[in-house]
Amino acid sequence: MGRLSKSVSPHFRAILAGNRSEEVVGWCRTRSPEAHLQDLCGGGRATPVLLSNNAEDRLFAPDAALLYRQALHGAGCRVETMIHEGIHAMAELPGMLGFSDAVATSSPLWSRVLAFLDANLKPGAAPPPPPPPALSFQLRQPEASVFKNYVPVYLDFDSWPSPRVQPSSYRLRGDALAPPQARDVAAPSPPPKAEECTRRLAYGPDTGFSGGGALL
Repeated sequence: MGRLSKSVSPHFRAILAGNRSEEVVGWCRTRSPEAHLQDLCGGGRATPVLLSNNAEDRLFAPDAALLYRQALHGAGCRVETMIHEGIHAMAELPGMLGFSDAVATSSPLWSRVLAFLDANLKPGAAPPPPPPPALSFQLRQPEASVFKNYVPVYLDFDSWPSPRVQPSSYRLRGDALAPPQARDVAAPSPPPKAEECTRRLAYGPDTGFSGGGALL
């Protein structure tokens, strides 16, 4: 990382403390990668960029990573994006420490990184690989564990936003997840029979869904 400016530590502490003053926001804005989109992508450069982020990252939220992906793409850069399970740097850390992708999980992250570097830094050295997906999103696997060498499953999209992703609304009927009806969805309805339930909604830390809380 080199030698950090003396201004980094106090401003980073201010950010973690929730300080949103004009001075702190201005300091961040000038250092934001969003301030350098034209330097990266403009003038026909079309710089290739690979973004890696984690779904439970509280430091760099995945929504912000997707927004930045769209900003880069809109400015003319060629962007690959991977969203993994886990907290900040969880998917990236094994490779950063020099371990292979086979540590804890058979993650494809660093294989993708090396293929990305080969394709863009060594053009013509090997037959060009097939175009990578624009976005790879790791699916949650409740049976997975850091103590198992499991193979994570990713959902790939050739473009983003994808025409394959459409907003859907659901309502709860008993313990079932049911598509909305044309009639008033707020009206109470009896719990469906077991054979009528085609989807179920589980909530908790394994799914990311919240069942809410009782108000007494």
